[in-house]
Amino acid sequence: MIHWFRGHYLNPSDDRTAVSPMYWPDLRGSARAIVVTAGYDPLVDEGDRYAELLRAAGTEVRHRRYPALIHGFLSLAGAVAAARTAIDELCVDIRELLG
Repeated sequence: MIHWFRGHYLNPSDDRTAVSPMYWPDLRGSARAIVVTAGYDPLVDEGDRYAELLRAAGTEVRHRRYPALIHGFLSLAGAVAAARTAIDELCVDIRELLG
């Protein structure tokens, strides 16, 4: 399915590396970030790697990995307790980083 979604996001002639900062040659000077990954997400490895690259570039990163959750878990907060907990944690992060 990831190929199907990518096919609807990019045209065959598009530069796939241009649409993701993970492929940029230099991430120094990036804004501090909160990177959230879910264990049951086909993009989990890419998200984890992006957090590592930002950190290596000297960027402040809060990486929250939720191994038991799925892609899109933020929309499940009303039904899945672990999703509600994750959202609560992310809200604390946002408040702290904006404060």
